[in-house]
Amino acid sequence: MATLESIGISQAFAPTQGVSIVGATTVGGVLFWIRYEGTTGSGATVEVEAAGNMIFTLDGTNADTTVNSTGTIDLSTPASTENSMGEVMDLVNHSDNWAMVLLGARRASLTDNAILTVAEVDLSTAAKKATGHYFFQDPAAVDGTSEYGMPWAISGFDPSSYNKLESGSATNPDLNCQSSLTWVNANTDWSSAGHLVLYSCSQKSDGDAFKIIPILADNTDTPLGNHVSPIHRSRIGERLIVRVVNDQTGVSGATTLDASGFTTNTRGDIKPGYSITNSAG
Repeated sequence: MATLESIGISQAFAPTQGVSIVGATTVGGVLFWIRYEGTTGSGATVEVEAAGNMIFTLDGTNADTTVNSTGTIDLSTPASTENSMGEVMDLVNHSDNWAMVLLGARRASLTDNAILTVAEVDLSTAAKKATGHYFFQDPAAVDGTSEYGMPWAISGFDPSSYNKLESGSATNPDLNCQSSLTWVNANTDWSSAGHLVLYSCSQKSDGDAFKIIPILADNTDTPLGNHVSPIHRSRIGERLIVRVVNDQTGVSGATTLDASGFTTNTRGDIKPGYSITNSAG
């Protein structure tokens, strides 16, 4: 694996105090964000069924066939063209009606039953068109080769100012930005060894990966950093993703991941942090 740059400058996608995510008991980490680009008040909805299907409608009833021929992306037994988050993002962004941005998910992250169930939500309201909607990973899901589904993203993405400029391509929310991780703590209950892994990713490429030593001991806090000096930073124009990886296949027990960081633009200005919570709409 190629290493990321180990000295940094850069804002937190979530508050700089970090976000605690407890697997198996609460939601996993944020995967991606979606916003409706059409007419306010039209009733356009998105739903993630318990069976894994992701359903897009124009008015709560009629399928949005600008996404695909049925308006439904089958993520329970995904086709080879829809089995990664990058492929799903490209499919959604091909429609003029929707904008999708990857956050804690990498392009290579698997989609098979990976998204936490979401009841049908109207994304055409004024509130939702302003904030969009975050989608989270099912805490029981394993991403690819034993990556536990609790990513923590540090990014220049700001839903209030994000513009989708063209159909078929997501505008880079980290353009001219660089993100840094300043502190991280993990506690696992796997009865086996684990590691923290960092990724520097763009919307079009998964970029570099770096496995952090030391090994995560079972049921033991493993804090690194000091909240101030960067441990690692992303490449310019990419976001930083922190993930917990089990060194054995499969995952069991509870796992907690806390992290903090920040993002700067090319002038060195730190971008303000905000909470990754969904508005009532």
